[in-house]
Order: sequence, then structure tokens, then C-alpha cells
Amino acid sequence: YECGAIDLVRHICGSVLILMKFSIKSDEILVHIELIGLFVLLGPSPCGADGHDPMFVVVEASSIQSLSVSGSISTIIGPSPEILKPVAIDVFSSEGRMYWSDVRLGTISTSYINGTANKTIVQKLSVPDGLAVDWLGRLVYFTDTGLNVIGVTNLEGTYTMILLVDNLDEPRAIALDPVGGYMYWTDWGAFPKIEKAYMSGRRRETLIDTGVLWPNGLALDLIRRRLYWADALTDKIETSLLDGSARRSILQKSLTDIHPFGIAVIDSELYWSNWKGNGIHKTSIDSGATTLFATLTGRPFGIVGYKSSRQAGTNACSRDNGGCEQLCLAEPSSALCACSFGVLQEDYKTCKVPGQYFLVTDNSSIRGLSVVEGETMATNAIQPIPTSHKAEAVQFDSKTGRVFYTNVVNNTIIQVDKDGSEKIVLTNLSDIEGIGFDWTANNLYFVDSGYDVIGVTAVDRPLRKDMITSGLDEPRSIVLDPVEGMMYWTDWGLVPKIEGAYMSGASRRTVLDRGLGWPNGITLDRETKTLYWADAKLDRIGTCKTDGTACSILLYSTSDLHPFGVAFFGSYLVWTDWRLSTIVLFNIHVSNYTAMKVQFPALAKPSGIVLRDSLPKDGNCSVNNGNCAQLCLPVPSGRRCACDSSHSGDCLPEFLSSASASAIEVREGRRAVLPCVVADEASSGLPLVRVEWLKNSQTILSTTRKFLENGTFPYVINAVAQADGGRYTCRVTNSYGAVTTSLSLVVRLDSWFVTTKAATTATQHAGKATSMGTLASQDRGQTDSQSVTGTSSTSMSDVSTPTTSTVKQPNGSNDTKTGNSSGLMIGLLVVGCLIATLLVIIGTTIWCKRWRRKTGASERHSSGGADHEGFSNPTYPLGEGVSSPPSKFEGNVYSESDQGPLYAEIESIPKPTVDLNRFRRSEYENTDFLKSVGTGNIDHGYEQPRQKSCYVEMKL
Repeated sequence: YECGAIDLVRHICGSVLILMKFSIKSDEILVHIELIGLFVLLGPSPCGADGHDPMFVVVEASSIQSLSVSGSISTIIGPSPEILKPVAIDVFSSEGRMYWSDVRLGTISTSYINGTANKTIVQKLSVPDGLAVDWLGRLVYFTDTGLNVIGVTNLEGTYTMILLVDNLDEPRAIALDPVGGYMYWTDWGAFPKIEKAYMSGRRRETLIDTGVLWPNGLALDLIRRRLYWADALTDKIETSLLDGSARRSILQKSLTDIHPFGIAVIDSELYWSNWKGNGIHKTSIDSGATTLFATLTGRPFGIVGYKSSRQAGTNACSRDNGGCEQLCLAEPSSALCACSFGVLQEDYKTCKVPGQYFLVTDNSSIRGLSVVEGETMATNAIQPIPTSHKAEAVQFDSKTGRVFYTNVVNNTIIQVDKDGSEKIVLTNLSDIEGIGFDWTANNLYFVDSGYDVIGVTAVDRPLRKDMITSGLDEPRSIVLDPVEGMMYWTDWGLVPKIEGAYMSGASRRTVLDRGLGWPNGITLDRETKTLYWADAKLDRIGTCKTDGTACSILLYSTSDLHPFGVAFFGSYLVWTDWRLSTIVLFNIHVSNYTAMKVQFPALAKPSGIVLRDSLPKDGNCSVNNGNCAQLCLPVPSGRRCACDSSHSGDCLPEFLSSASASAIEVREGRRAVLPCVVADEASSGLPLVRVEWLKNSQTILSTTRKFLENGTFPYVINAVAQADGGRYTCRVTNSYGAVTTSLSLVVRLDSWFVTTKAATTATQHAGKATSMGTLASQDRGQTDSQSVTGTSSTSMSDVSTPTTSTVKQPNGSNDTKTGNSSGLMIGLLVVGCLIATLLVIIGTTIWCKRWRRKTGASERHSSGGADHEGFSNPTYPLGEGVSSPPSKFEGNVYSESDQGPLYAEIESIPKPTVDLNRFRRSEYENTDFLKSVGTGNIDHGYEQPRQKSCYVEMKL
């Protein structure tokens, strides 16, 4: 070993891992070897096909080949869809893995050295020409000639960031010194050179900038501390010390027919790929003697030597990733933590996504750029979001983290969730241009310049409404102010203009229609009510108040200005620029301010841009969707409910005709259900607000709801009485108006009644029945589930009462058969008898109450009489399920003390099942149900203080 001493060597071969500890004394020929461990590898073997470490790995055309010490060649990975044009390659010896770049796929991939476990770790690069492995920090550094950047990624590709972007023209090869903390690269742009910097990207300096034209391959000899490079234009290989001094030539074109590309250094030999003859050559570093090492069938590109001793040492990142959460970037004698996405926190180790950053679209991705006010260096706020097609306009949902963009290839609006999955929000568009997100209602507003339409679609439901369909020529971009209920858009048709309207589409007005060319991107300072727009024809930036006043030009056209999208950020106006291929900051509060180009990797036609706010304000649609069932559209000082464009009518509620009826006939004592069925919300989405039931034009029930459960809201009467008959109306009201449906309830009297105990007079029967019917009617509460038991409510004609007959006289008057005076006397006599009878009944009842209270009598009787409190012998309608009337039916209610409890006593012959007993206290509006099943005498305790009057109703 050249290093003189080494503590731990790990040798990998076949499926066996051997750990050995070496003790070497250089002044003596003594080597002590201690076997530490022997392990069997369960995974695939990283060794070559012949069981020995391949000394070299070389990229050939569309494959990767291995070269043994003897020069024998074997294919590791052949041509496939996963490898089209590999160029650069490097090896991580201790992991047994190789990494390569593919300039046609724009990817960086990895596999074991035997070609197994192939996977791509970085995508969406442009032309990744150079690549090198940091074996201490476990990173891969790369150059991108298409984007003109130098970047870094971890071995899994989960953290990727750009280190250098400024003053790079055509960066090509890259080499690392992880122990020293430096990186070296070649640049063969307009000013060819070889540079170096800390591996963090700091302290950049030029080493060689003369006598080089196309510096291509690059390799380091860390033993001799030298740098080697190949020039693809001068066709020679040179070397210098790592600081650029002691430069000398090793091989020149005049000496042999060469065109070198890749370089690798092993011990004192230089191995390089030659496009002339497709050979791999070996050159002595000391003498310059060159021999042909191997010949490939295709053109060779990158080459790397595979030797474990080349990847030894330690640095600040080699243990525990230097304490960094994401990336640890080596520097001389130290390290710097960096964030692939997010910003570095005060501990300089952890990363956090900033509260504000810009989302920017380019041809193949959406980038989140974090910009500090006053600084020109942008960082990735989030991981770049790959897009399935070219993205143009972009919007962000701060609450859920969702990103929306317009796909201008398929003319769709796409949603990207936090996990990177995509779904289509809206299709059937012609030429989708701008979009705006209403965070208060979760709606997307869109501009379609093909159909000349401005519309809105719900994000989470398939609802769409085209609001403005006339007077548009080439609408382009749109910006929203959901809190104020306003929207503004640009139109670069024959008469270019900027317009505004309520977000419902109403109150449309022109903001500006002069001095415009192709007004494109537009943004709004919501605090000052100021609009800013980019003009893609006149290449300038303008501004106006939202009411059309105070219009001016902020920035006139320059040779390198071509703005597209525009956003507002603090004191700065920020726009995407197609000529500069980046974003530009402009301070609107400083006169004669020079626009600043943000240092960030070149973007391929950056288009849409939006500022991601962390805590947007709520609006009139923020709570419960503004009580709208479908679309809630903010307007100044309120909101407007709207329905999907496919909905017929003007969004009023609709009743189902199949559930309607003009009249319902119900027998007295039966249950009545009056239907009110509205079109199901799930299919129609009607914004129901208030439901009312009216009887004879008087409101008897009213409720306010967002939706009706299952679309139904019936009015139920559990036991119908004659007084319930009449005309009923169901009225449903929403923000658009009200609709009604009506029907009549006809109560039919039962023809079969059960009469008990004939000894009681007809007058008493009639009076008792009528009074109970009145109590039941008064006590019936107006609830949405009414219950009326089957109490008899018979009229006086239902019992035997004295009547007089009348005859129609020829003159049209009615006369009695007896004289007027005798008729009057008979009438007075009858009234007197009735009053006397009533007084006797009242007196007897009072005496019975006092007697029972005094004596505490507990005898219970099975027949009704004057000494029983309550009632006896009323008539009852035949109950449901009764096949024949009982011959005897009696009931009493009484109490044994002043404080109760109350008891009910019933008896019937034959003995049927009693379905329901109900007590009602007439002085209070409450009802208690006592359910029981049995025959004969049934007692119930009613644990409430005794009231002045009460009764029991029984239904068979």
C-alpha cells in the first residue's frame, strides 16, 4: 500500500465479506494480519464475472464495459431503454457500486459493479456531462452543460441541490478531493478554463485559463498532488499541481494520432479513452511511453480506475453526515450543512420549508424558489416537482400543499399532491392559459383563449361554470382577490385590455385599454389595490390601480428583457424572463432601480410564477362553503351561490314529481305522512337553505339546513284528528328564491265505534268526549314529528240529544212545527236541565276527591261511577289490529295522596293486549308515553306531583 499504513481494509468478492486489520511497519519487512470477521452477503455480488475486482470501468457508446488487469473486456450493462447515451462514470469502491450519467435521458443512475440493482437517482437534467463520487460525504457531484450548473445529490437521490450557477458556460468534467475538501472542473465555453472551489461551492478560483480550448477529461492524482486533463480540440494531455502550477505536457497530437476523451490515474500509469481507433491506452506518467491497453467495438467515453486505496481518508462529513439533516459539503478542515429544499435554521444543521417562496414552471418541472429580500441567490424551497407535460400557469393551495398547473399540451388542469401524485382537475378545454386559485372556496378560475371563456371549477368535485362567455378575444392571465370578491384578467386580442369583475362574473368593467401590446402575466398587491402586468410584445412592465387610475410604466424594454409571468413579493416585483432563463427582481419603491437577475440554475423558458403565502385570509366562502351546496363565488361584501353549467333552470330547488300528490285521505286516528321530496343533493347539489311547512297559509314548522337528509322532509301526524284536515304547503327556499308544493289532508271518520256502559247519559258522554278532544287539540305541540292519539272527538250529533226538525216555508224562511213561544220555553227548559246535571256531576266529583284524600281509600274498582275520579264510558275509535270490539272497556285515573303517584286502571272484556297508555297533564305542554303489554288491570306509577286535572287516553 502506497499510503504506508492503513487500519481497516474491506475486501469484497463473490458473496463473502472479509474484514481484516493490518499492522505495517515500513522500516521492517513485517506485516501482521488479524481476521476481524467473515460474513456472507445475502444481496447480489458486486464483483465482476470472473470473481476478481475489475480494474477499470469504461463507457462505450450505449453500454458499460469492464476491463481487467490483463485488458480483457466484458459487458456489465448492455444497450437498453434504461441506458441510451452514457458519458461520465465513477465508482464507489467500498460500496461496490458505480454511478453514471446519461446525456440523452438527462439522468444519473447507479448499479452494482456487476450491473445488478440498476436504478435512477436523478432525473430531469439537461446534459449531465461530468460526474464524480464523494466517498466520504456519500455524495455524487455532477455538471450540466445544458443548464450550465454544478450540482450535488446524495447517493439515493433524495436530496439534490445546485451549488454553482453563475459564470458557467460549458462545464464538462469534474473531479473531487474529499479529504482536502476541494472540487475541480473544466469549462470549455467562450472562455475555456479549469477551476476549483470548496466542495460547498465557496471560495471559487481559476487554475488554468490559457492554452486550453476544449478541456474535457479530468483526473486527480492525490498521491502526487497533481491534476491531469485532456483537451479535445488540441488533442493533448497535460498536468499541473493542484494549485495550477508546474504545468507540463504528457502527450501531444504531433507524436501520435489521438483524440482523448476520458482519463483515469492508477499508480504511475495514466489510462485514457481514444476516439481514434476506439482504444483504451496506457501512458507512463514519468516517461510518457504509451501502449494500447484494449480496443472496444464502439466509441469510448468516460473511464475510471477501480482500486480501494484511491478512496481512503476522513473528513468532517465522514462520520454521522457531519450532523447535517440533509447534505454535508466538505471544506478544508471543516464542513458546511446545506438544504436541498427548505432553508437552513439557526443551528446550521436542520432545514425547514420557508413560509413564503415562489413556484415557477418551466418545460419539465415546477420549482420552488426561496428568495431573501435584497439578495440575488435563490435556493430550492421544495423538491422540484416533475410534470408529465409542459407546465405553464401555476397555483398553490397553502392549506393542503397541493399544486395546480396548466398542461398546455393536453389542455388540462393538473393537481399535484404532496406525495407527487397527479390527477386531472378539468378537461374539455381548448387553449388553457391562466389559472387563479380561490383558497376561500377551493375553486380554480381558468382562462381559455381557444373558447374565449372565463370559468370556475371546484377542486374536489366535478362542478364547472362558465361565467364570462362574450366580449373576450384572447384572454391570457387571471388574478383573484377572494377576500374582496374581485378578479382581474388580461386580454391581448385585437383591442388589448385589462378587465375586472366580481368573482361571480357580474359587474364587469374595463381597467385599461390603451398603451398595451400583448398584456400577459398579471398580479395584484392586495394591500394597495394595485395591479402589475407584463407586456410580452412591448417587453415592459406596467401598473395601474384596480379602478383604472394611476397607470404608468415601471420598466421599459431592454435588449435582454422578455417578461412572461409576474408576481408580487414585499417591496419587489418578480417576473419570469424567457431571454434570461431565470427570474428577475425589481424594487418598486426605489427610483431608477436596476432589475436584479436571480442566481439560479437556468430554467427552460420559465413561464408561470406565483407567490406561495403561508396564511391567506378567510373570506365569505371560507366557512361551510358559504352555505352553498355547489359553487360559492365571492363578491364584494358577500357571496353568490352557483350551480354546475349542466344544471337546468336557474338553480332553484326541484321537487320530485313522482313523490308529489294533490290530496291524501286518512282515517281518523291513523298516521299521516305528508311528503316533501326534493331532488337528491348528491345529483343536483341544490343549495337548500330553509324548509317550511304551512297549514292554511300559516307556518307550522320551519327549519334552516344546508342539505336535506336523503332529500326528504316529511310532515308527520301520528294520529289524525278532524281538526288536522286542511291544506298543507311545503316551501323550500335557497339564495335564488323559493318553490312550493301543496296537498290537502282529508280526515275520514271511522264508521265503527266501541261504546261502553250504557247507563251514563248521552249528554255526559258527549260532554266528556268533546272536552277531551279539545284538550288534545290544544296540547298538540308544533313539532316536526307530531303525535296525536286516537281520542274520540265526536260531535254532538254522534250521541242521542234532543233535536228539533225544521221545514222549508214557501217564502224561504224556516219555521218550527210548534209555536215560537212554546219552542222558546222548551229550549230554556232543556238548557236548565243541562246546567243542573253539570252542577251535580261537578259536585259529586269534588266530593269524591275530598273523600278519597281524607280516607286514603285504596280500593280499586273495575267499573266507572260517580265515586271514581277521571272518566268512564267514553267512545273510542276502533284501534289498528282489532278484529272485534270488546263488550266492556273501562278506565279510571286516581291518586291515593295529594302528592301522587297517579294510577291508571283499565279493564276490558274480552281481555285484549293494551298497546299504549298515555298520561297528559293539561296544565303543561309535555307528554309522557307509558308502554305496556298485558291484559286485565294494569297499574302505572306516575312519579310527578298531582295536578288539578288530568286524564288518560287508551287505544286498542
